[in-house]
Amino acid sequence: MKKIFALLLAFVMIFSFAACGKEEPQNENPKNEVLENDGELIDIEPNEEEEPKQTKEEIYEEMLLNFGAKKDGGKIRVNKTVSLYNMTDGFEDGTKLDENDYFCWAMFYFKREYDYEKQRELFTGAGENNGWAYPSEYYEPAIYKYFGVPKEVLRGGELYNAENDYYHIGAGGGVGISPAVIVNSIDETDENVVFHITIDSETEGFENYNMALTVKLLPDGGYNYVSYLPE
Repeated sequence: MKKIFALLLAFVMIFSFAACGKEEPQNENPKNEVLENDGELIDIEPNEEEEPKQTKEEIYEEMLLNFGAKKDGGKIRVNKTVSLYNMTDGFEDGTKLDENDYFCWAMFYFKREYDYEKQRELFTGAGENNGWAYPSEYYEPAIYKYFGVPKEVLRGGELYNAENDYYHIGAGGGVGISPAVIVNSIDETDENVVFHITIDSETEGFENYNMALTVKLLPDGGYNYVSYLPE
């Protein structure tokens, strides 16, 4: 009887080991786990979170702001004095503006990009009392990015100082009103976005006017300002 009981106990132990051998390990790969792949060790890095993409509304707002405006109290307002929004006559071709207009836009752009102390450090090459002087390495890429104008065209104007390699215009001009930019409607295609806007002075004695700002969408995700015409 004892022999039979011992034999049964042996069989039970054998089946128990067999069952344990068949148990598969859990496939839980912790972050940064090192695995073997064809004899080589590789690191499994955690997926980096992608930066949130801009919504269409955010991109459209950026287009309006970069043309020469700022946000103020929830409204988009024309930047005072140096803004292409103040060109009530507008333009038909953004690559053929007067060089003074490009310079005025650049004054707005660099004022927004840099604080006053940094502007003084970078852009007073002509002397602090002689207005801003923008080195070509700053000026030309900015104009090309938003208007598609190559440096060869810009350097053909009177504002380019070849000896010092900067763009300069004398100081002057006052501070005007800052009207609101009111978007009435937006037309969009695969190639262009057209903003139908009202420039609302909100000031007695100043007329409001309606304009159409056309922005060309570029394959690389950027954009150019194509035209700005009265409606």
